[in-house]
Amino acid sequence: MADSTAVGVLFARLQLSVPKLRTVLIAAPRSAEFSPGLGKELAIAAASAGLAARLLDLTGREGDGEGEAGLRVDTLGVAVNLDALRRTIDSFEGFTVVQGAGLLDHPGTILAVPCVDAVVVVAARGTTTRGDLEAVRQEVERAGGRLVGVVLK
Repeated sequence: MADSTAVGVLFARLQLSVPKLRTVLIAAPRSAEFSPGLGKELAIAAASAGLAARLLDLTGREGDGEGEAGLRVDTLGVAVNLDALRRTIDSFEGFTVVQGAGLLDHPGTILAVPCVDAVVVVAARGTTTRGDLEAVRQEVERAGGRLVGVVLK
């Protein structure tokens, strides 16, 4: 679990980096490095700031329903249809954190890139390679996404 102040600072920086931010994708470079937590904590920070907030989980690890601070949680699992994924992401009027697994090896996570306003990569200390981070940057650019930062966990 991340420090709530650090998550709040990340949320503030995201808002400053992307005007009218509504959607952000949080994902690791590879599914094996994915660790749930930051996506949900970021959505809770948004809800705590008074926004209608939703965590859209593409990993299948969260249950549907309502979480802390009135946070809405929806689970899609592996999405393979870009149009359906875009409709699902756009269907919520508030702030949506899309929690994906690996940007380099999870189909739903890759498809989410062009559907969100910003992408944040969660790199695993001692595991994520520089080559993987470069490959993620290229993948996000190819998909027309906006990579706004990397968080080291």
